[in-house]
Amino acid sequence: MGLQSNGYEYDRWGAYHFADRNGLGIDRTTATGTGYASLYAPEVAEIFEDKSKTPDEILLFFHYVEYGHLLHNGKTLIQTIYDQHFEGFERVKSYIKSWKSLKGQVDEATYDNVAERLERQLENARNWRDQVNTYFYRMSGIPDDKGREIYR
Repeated sequence: MGLQSNGYEYDRWGAYHFADRNGLGIDRTTATGTGYASLYAPEVAEIFEDKSKTPDEILLFFHYVEYGHLLHNGKTLIQTIYDQHFEGFERVKSYIKSWKSLKGQVDEATYDNVAERLERQLENARNWRDQVNTYFYRMSGIPDDKGREIYR
């Protein structure tokens, strides 16, 4: 079946990320969402109830966030999505380069086995980068600030 960024879209529960043309995430605040954030200790709930205080790593779990929302990392949500997927692909390329530097220091069968797996991982990272970035470009209509190729 392959990669499907929106694989749950037609399930009665909807897509797991709740993405639409404006943003993504799930509102779990007390005021306008499910109220899940209020299940934490009051001092923690206070953080999770406030979009500006919630750490970026868990922001989409507690809030619906517009693509243009500026994260604590100084980038918009959509640019962070694009960057992380391009960086993931580049990271796998660096793993391959590091592994190649060990040729002759590891037995040949092990070296070849790991090299083959890393090449497969590179292909998977490329596919995932392209699938996810294309999905969110098509959903949001917002291009990559860095002008990198995203399939339309």
